[in-house]
Amino acid sequence: MKKKIGFLLLTAALLGACQQGKTNQAAKNTDQTSTKTATSTTTSPSSAASSSETSTSSSKVEKSDVERYASVFEEYRTLLQAVNTGDRSILQTAPSQGGDALHQALDPTIKEMLFRPNTEIFYSFTDLNGDGKNELLLATKNQDRTNTYPFALYYLDGETPALLAQSLVAPVGGGRASFSCYQGGQVLASDWSSGTGEGTSRLLQITSDGAQKLSEQAVQIPGTDLDATFGLDKDKMIDPNSLTWQSLQDYLNQ
Repeated sequence: MKKKIGFLLLTAALLGACQQGKTNQAAKNTDQTSTKTATSTTTSPSSAASSSETSTSSSKVEKSDVERYASVFEEYRTLLQAVNTGDRSILQTAPSQGGDALHQALDPTIKEMLFRPNTEIFYSFTDLNGDGKNELLLATKNQDRTNTYPFALYYLDGETPALLAQSLVAPVGGGRASFSCYQGGQVLASDWSSGTGEGTSRLLQITSDGAQKLSEQAVQIPGTDLDATFGLDKDKMIDPNSLTWQSLQDYLNQ
């Protein structure tokens, strides 16, 4: 081993001697190369700005569906907290939004429904019009959870959640309301009197930046063939049971 080490040291010494004459020239070349490299790697202000913009853009994170509809989840959190404490005064609370066909206020009948024993709410994020942004459906289910009954449909008006349609059954003699969703983002919403059956149906369209009312007709329920009246294809009606649903209470209790 000592002989091997000695041989390596001797070889290194000889190589160092051979290279001694080239040291000055190598140093000169190194200085020139360093200067060129420093010059070529200097970044212009415009390039730096472009790089900064790219970095900022790539770091932007899309909102989740829950974040987009956060105000809706908070509204139901408040309602369910009132249910848990038996605070029925919330039924008289004035709605925070609503007032027209595209921005409804949550009906007090739906709030009353939440106070019924063992009422569980389910939610589903579904892209009804195929624009890459999900709408939010809320529903109840029957006891064995084989059938789903949507009672509220929310969409994004720009970036703001809005209630587009709701289903409800008021006490005897009161109002009724229902809605159906169709492929392509069309929504047929109706409200009528349980006593006379007279009411109004509206054909709505969810768009990439909101919703619009396409048409409105006076109807008789039962009696009027709504699909025929509004030129809708029954085969394109979305079956709520085909959607994926999750428990709202389970989510809020996390």
